Amino acid sequence: MSDTISLVVPLVPVGQMRARHARRGNFSMTYKDNKQESRENELRFFLRKYAPGVPWSGPVELCVKAYMPIPASWSKKKKEEALTGKIRPTVKPDFDNIIKHVKDVMNKIFWDDDKQVVGFLPGSGKYYSTKPRWEITVRKWVPAGGLLEVA
Repeated sequence: MSDTISLVVPLVPVGQMRARHARRGNFSMTYKDNKQESRENELRFFLRKYAPGVPWSGPVELCVKAYMPIPASWSKKKKEEALTGKIRPTVKPDFDNIIKHVKDVMNKIFWDDDKQVVGFLPGSGKYYSTKPRWEITVRKWVPAGGLLEVA
C-alpha cells in the first residue's frame, strides 16, 4: 500500500456552499442544500475508486489543483495566457471553499477526519484549462528529520 494517492476527477471544480438554516415552529435546524448534497455525491463517486481500504489515521498532506473552465467570451490571446498560466482564476469559487469541499467529501474515505490535514503540497491552487477537472494528491505526512526546538 502506497503512502501517496494521486487522482484526476473529470468534474468542474466547485466550492463548499454555506449551510442552510430553517425554523420549524420553535425549532431551528441546519441542513445542506440539495445542490450541495448532489455535488458531494458526484465527487464522492469518483473518489471512492482511489480510496485506501481503510481510512488513514495520523497526519496527511493534501494537494488540490482545481482546473477551471476558460470563459468562452475571452479573446484568443487571453485564452492563451490562461492556458500558459499567465492568468489565474480570481473568480468564485474561493480556493478555501474548494479545499473545504474536497476535505469534507474525503472524510471517512481517505482519512478519519479532515483535522488530520496538516499542510498543503506545492502546486495547490486554481488554474485554467480547456478540460476542467480536479487533480488531487493525498500523502501520509512524514517528519523531515526531527522535531523543531522551541527556545
